Amino acid sequence: MSKPVLTKPAPRSDIIKSVCVFCGSHNGADPIYVEQAKILGHQLANQGYRLVFGGGSVGVMGAIAQGVLEKGGSVLSVVPETLYKQGSRQLGDVVVVKDMHERKKTMAKESDAFVVLPGGKPCRKSYVVFLTLPCSPLIFAMIGYGTFEEMLEMITWSQLNIHSKPIILLNTKNYFGLFVQWIHHCIQEKFVPEGNAEIFCVAETIDEVLASLISYQAPSTRYGFSWAEEQDQKDQQAENASLM
Repeated sequence: MSKPVLTKPAPRSDIIKSVCVFCGSHNGADPIYVEQAKILGHQLANQGYRLVFGGGSVGVMGAIAQGVLEKGGSVLSVVPETLYKQGSRQLGDVVVVKDMHERKKTMAKESDAFVVLPGGKPCRKSYVVFLTLPCSPLIFAMIGYGTFEEMLEMITWSQLNIHSKPIILLNTKNYFGLFVQWIHHCIQEKFVPEGNAEIFCVAETIDEVLASLISYQAPSTRYGFSWAEEQDQKDQQAENASLM
């Protein structure tokens, strides 16, 4: 199937009001991960951004939410019903959703931009599942499952022109270094268009994260699918059916 040329990028808000942060519920091996998350939380609140996240109260997730709340900011926790029933503790306002898929959809809908911090639960044997992929498997042993999956889905949605929102990776301790190498390997092997490496930005500092949220421009090499028009048609059809 040929990919349509992008002529009408998915609209994005001119003003960022809410930032979705993907990160882990573990502290990581180095205290700097939690420290950076707390500082980023302070800065998001200082800038007036609402935090949208997965609802955890521990690890890197808990640190960024606590950082926002400490500075009087607003937090929206999006948690699947199963985890909520198991007694997981949330911070801020809480939205309970049906499952993990609805969680990502809700977080995306409620946000104007995405920031990715180190996270997930690393597994030394996780690469075995991905050996059939035409790219280096090493990256999957280094990044945790959950954060990696959330990040890649938002990158994929942007490539398909479902959204044009900023996606910023905070590269604490070069955590995402191997991921960037893997993307360049995929480009070299002609599985990812070269320009689409710019769908996400890598920030080395928190100041760079904040600057990138403002300066980000989604690349023109993305695919020109028109999801909004199709959804508008479905909404109109549903509305017409309800009136019959």
